[in-house]
Amino acid sequence: MKKVLLVNKYYHPDIGGVETIVKQHAEMLKDEHDVTVLCVHKRKSAKTKKLSINGVHVIRCSSFGTFFSMPLSISFFYYYCKLYIQNEVIINHAPFPLADIAYSLISYIKKRKLYIFWHSDIVKQKIFKKILSPFTSRTCNQAFRILTTSEALAKNSKDLVKYQHKVEVVPLSVDCISISKYSSNNITQKRWDFIFFGRLCYYKGVEVLIDAIHILKDKGVEPKIIIAGDGELKNYIVENITTKKLKKVHFVPRFLTEEEKYEFLSSSKCFLFPSVANSEAFGITQLEAMALSVPVINTNLPTGVPSVSKHNETGLTVQPGSSKELAEAMLFMMNNPSQLSQFSEKCFPRVITSFDDKIIKNKLMSFIE
Repeated sequence: MKKVLLVNKYYHPDIGGVETIVKQHAEMLKDEHDVTVLCVHKRKSAKTKKLSINGVHVIRCSSFGTFFSMPLSISFFYYYCKLYIQNEVIINHAPFPLADIAYSLISYIKKRKLYIFWHSDIVKQKIFKKILSPFTSRTCNQAFRILTTSEALAKNSKDLVKYQHKVEVVPLSVDCISISKYSSNNITQKRWDFIFFGRLCYYKGVEVLIDAIHILKDKGVEPKIIIAGDGELKNYIVENITTKKLKKVHFVPRFLTEEEKYEFLSSSKCFLFPSVANSEAFGITQLEAMALSVPVINTNLPTGVPSVSKHNETGLTVQPGSSKELAEAMLFMMNNPSQLSQFSEKCFPRVITSFDDKIIKNKLMSFIE
């Protein structure tokens, strides 16, 4: 048994794709190792909390809030340095510049086996990225391995070009058997034509989806769609549904619970994943949909996104940012129920053979030994 430290901005019950992954990895590793997660309060908090969540030690540091999507915390540096010395294996989940800065402070004093789990390049905050690049470069140079979610991300990441010799692919995963209990295979009885859920932010393609719905409406086609989530584009969705009279679009203005998510997915014919920026590195929600035999319409980003649900196998892939292509793909799914059924039949086998928790757990464990 080794002492393993996982470092990320936030941790469960905070909601987010990376937060879900860190929780998964922590709970996988805790079966054989002593695991601690170091994170920061998502909102302002003067107190650092030490918790135990599902058998994982969690230290949630005090916070002054966020700046350019990065939490600001002084106590984080203290706990990072302390835990870095106490643990044998360190896994920094990136991008998280605060961890890079902290590592640069302590690594001159003590060496530990460091892994970086690289989820995506910093895309939007270019000036901020340039300022912090010396710290990120040092972390990458010193890391024993850099783990990432797909071959495409490893190949196309501008930040990982110099480190290809130490990059290993560890895909994301889901518990297929557990999720599949919610599955409903009778497509004719499904309530929704399409479902979209997640963080309502710029890179998720929310605006592209709304434009596609407008295109379909202009053609006299109004699919039954459920949209769920929270974020900066929430009001944009509400305004469009109201002003454009999108009567068959149902909006749930919050994040869904796990049970709600699977129930809505199982009552939908197709999952929409119209992400438009490289910040979307994989899309674990694609796996959740496919585990319920729900086909996916995703986008051809130069990341792992199109390698999860494959074009003309488990769904359709369109060009990112193209409302027209998205609308055409949605119309195809609606007009071709037999093809939709063929996509559906291939979804679960793909997930359970390539992306099941048991497979990925063994791969993750092999790095810690």
